[in-house]
Amino acid sequence: MYKVKISRPYGDGLMRVWGWVPEEAGVYRDSWNRDKVVATIYNHLNQHYTVQVWREMDSCRDTVMPNTDDAKKFLRSLQALPLHGELHRGPQEPQRDTQSSC
Repeated sequence: MYKVKISRPYGDGLMRVWGWVPEEAGVYRDSWNRDKVVATIYNHLNQHYTVQVWREMDSCRDTVMPNTDDAKKFLRSLQALPLHGELHRGPQEPQRDTQSSC
């Protein structure tokens, strides 16, 4: 089962969306898969809202560390910890492409 959560707007007006979508799950019934679920969420948000940062491990959609398959580096970037002695510079300007295909 997958879980996607959304916050109420914070004082800065930002809402946060986070969650976990499994690669394989019986709930998809062969008509959906992880990539289709995430792409649908991503496309909807980009079409209707200003997405400032998108974090997704090993994905070209990630606005901070695209295509990073190193779990340790990815988790450290989420925590804004130094990566191999370098200071994490925070989120980059997100891509404005509304399509999720990489």
